[in-house]
Amino acid sequence: MLIQKRFYKWDDQFSDLPIKLGQEKAILIEKGIIAQVIKEGEEEEEWMIKDHEGSRVKITEKLVTGIAFYRPSKIAIHGVEVIGKFHSEINDHLDRRFESIEELNNDSQSQSSYTLSDLMVILYGDAIASFVMIIKKKKPE
Repeated sequence: MLIQKRFYKWDDQFSDLPIKLGQEKAILIEKGIIAQVIKEGEEEEEWMIKDHEGSRVKITEKLVTGIAFYRPSKIAIHGVEVIGKFHSEINDHLDRRFESIEELNNDSQSQSSYTLSDLMVILYGDAIASFVMIIKKKKPE
């Protein structure tokens, strides 16, 4: 299986998600947006988004630091579902709305030290989007 990753600068304005990076866990619980604890720890937790099978929300120090979707999840980015679509079907849509990060597309190892913006990572298996991760990387100013 051919695996390919694409990295984009994340911008919440193009998201149809009920969760935003940096949101407080308590608010998400109060609104009933996150439902079930998947992994619980002192500083880091993972929750499932209610009514989104195949989703995970990473919470670090009570704030959302990551949002992940994989099959069979339905994630719409500016009105277009991503999971299960061929690269060729969604690439133009994503490139019009998000800035591709070529330095990471060419060297994904540098992702750990990247802090210029929040990231959206799309993982393609045999040219089909199977995993989307939105990660809090930008350091507060």
